[in-house]
Amino acid sequence: MSIRTKGGILGSAIFTITGDAFADWTLNLPEPVSPVTREIFNLHMLTATVALVIMVIVTAVIIYSLWKFRKSAGYEADQNFHTGWFGKWSWVLVPLSFSVLT
Repeated sequence: MSIRTKGGILGSAIFTITGDAFADWTLNLPEPVSPVTREIFNLHMLTATVALVIMVIVTAVIIYSLWKFRKSAGYEADQNFHTGWFGKWSWVLVPLSFSVLT
């Protein structure tokens, strides 16, 4: 049995077992009652719609770029990347930046 099949079976089992746990879990604001909360709800829905449109556009551009500019199957990566100036300093700066940020 492949890892994909095992993962699918495990994911299905987990979803089936925990499906009832998310019955009351909602992703939206409660239904507005007053005029002020209705305006806040409408603003929330507008910003969520704008964010969704931006996310779809960015995701489409990323998928297109990955598809359009991929390398062929026989492409061999640069084996001398680490010998140049950029390669040597990237081994220092990338871990350093992660250690400073955390």
